[in-house]
Amino acid sequence: MRMVRSAARAFCSSSTTRMRGFAMESWTATYMPPRARERPGRARPARTQDLHDHPCAEAGLRLAPAKGMRNVLVGVDGSAESERAANVAAAIARATGRGLVFTHVLPSFGVLPGPLELVSWHREREVQAFRDLESLSQRQTSFGIEPQTEILVGSPAEVLADRAAESDVDLVVIGHRGRSAAARVLLGSVADRLMQICGKSVLVVR
Repeated sequence: MRMVRSAARAFCSSSTTRMRGFAMESWTATYMPPRARERPGRARPARTQDLHDHPCAEAGLRLAPAKGMRNVLVGVDGSAESERAANVAAAIARATGRGLVFTHVLPSFGVLPGPLELVSWHREREVQAFRDLESLSQRQTSFGIEPQTEILVGSPAEVLADRAAESDVDLVVIGHRGRSAAARVLLGSVADRLMQICGKSVLVVR
């Protein structure tokens, strides 16, 4: 696996999405449409709704069937929250004929070598991120969806917003909290920041 020390794609396994039955659960999500972010002074409040059998309609999403290959981008970190976000995104992808991209963003420590402990910790994070993505991908493949997976490096909100700006993405899905106490605070701020700067629709799953 090749890691890129910038906000660029490290690896990506492309695939063709196949649709079969998907067991829906019940989720709660916050949706912030792009128009609410165009004028910060007049931002409309995000809506929190339960997602049941029709995730797009219940969340207020207006996603027509995809023309060409459009993708739902999912920010993941190995937490239960991000797994729920992945499930919601997979349901939306199945319902609208979109592809699915799982993206794990690792923090960047610059180009200079750090302490040995820091380097070792970062390598462990890379390995764990790869395993988490493999697990998520295999689970969704069993439901008939073959996601793309990628590891990017940088500031999570900015990296996800930059990735979402690419033409193949028209929806971003992210969990509200992370896997640890510190990560929960961080991911919460990532979700807030992402809704402010992302030019595409953002769905925050609680």
